[in-house]
Order: sequence, then structure tokens, then C-alpha cells
Amino acid sequence: MKKLILVLALVLATSVGLSATAIASAHRAPAQTALASKGKGHGTVRGVVAAVDTTASTITLTVQRSCDTAVISVTDKTKIRVGKKAGTLADIQAGYRAVVKLAKDGSAKRIHAWAAHKRHVLHGKVTGVDTGANTLTLQLRKTCESVTVQVTDKTKIRVNGKKGSLSDIQVGYRAYVKLAKDGTTGKRIHARAPKS
Repeated sequence: MKKLILVLALVLATSVGLSATAIASAHRAPAQTALASKGKGHGTVRGVVAAVDTTASTITLTVQRSCDTAVISVTDKTKIRVGKKAGTLADIQAGYRAVVKLAKDGSAKRIHAWAAHKRHVLHGKVTGVDTGANTLTLQLRKTCESVTVQVTDKTKIRVNGKKGSLSDIQVGYRAYVKLAKDGTTGKRIHARAPKS
């Protein structure tokens, strides 16, 4: 009887401990998830700069591929490069690409930021179709940015492998867009329904 009570107490204590751990990890903020260390207490966060706060000494990134938001503290020991030159937090602008090497405490050890290059090809998920304004909005696959593309009568559109129109494209479709020289008008759009 004593063994049974001891086993039940052990099982109960173990399940309560596991439940507390599961609850704590379920309530973790997206930024904490994005900053989880990858290796020996350090990590690297890659993404697009969403905001820079020089007063609070933080940089906010939209993390590449996962689309989580990561708010990272910047200290006086943080080494910053903007483009190919040494820089300061104030030199970094929203929309820049950035790679942040984390210190053991989760603050930024090194930041390398640079202005985004002009794109000619976009890959992403359709998040909006406006047939009145003739625009297509995508969330880019790699950077998670939202980009709106102007569609004209010269834009060649294929939907699910067949000739189509802007109205044939639906939210949730995957799209490949080749941009015209102006960088905002779609030259070619290939859209596909998501696999079910």
C-alpha cells in the first residue's frame, strides 16, 4: 500500500511539473521564441528591420521565414556595421536587412545592417487582391514583408498553369511575380492554389 501511494505521488508530482513547463512554454512571447539560442548560449537572428528605438536602445526585426517579431537590446558593447562601414543604431532604418549576432544574455553582440536591393522577382503568399485598384498584395516568403504590386493590361497572368486574370487569383494562393523596370508594376504573375 505504501509503495502504491509513493508511486501515485511521484506520478502526480511529475505530471504537475511537466504541465507547468508546458504552460510556461505555451505563453512564451514570439520574440522570446525567435531569440531562442542556437548553440552554445549564442544565436543569430536574420530579418528585416521593423523599427529602431534609439531611446530604449532596441532594434526590432521581423525574423526571416518565421515572421516572428524579435525585439533585441543594443548595448554600448554592441558592434554595429551599416553597409560596409562602422555605424550606430541611429544609422539603421526600417526596411533594412539585418543579421544580429546575440550575446549570451540575449542582447546584440554584433549587428550588420544594409539597405535592401531593388527586387525584380517576388515569391510569396497572396494576402490581398484589389480588382478596383488593380493591385495584388503578397507576403514575401523569405522576408515576410508585405508588398503591393500594380497590375496593368500588359501584365501577363497565369493561374494554376492557365492564362488568367487578376480576379482569378485568390487570397492564400502562392505567387511568383516578375516586376517591370519601375520595380512596382507586375510584368508577369504566376499564381497557384495551395496544395490541399
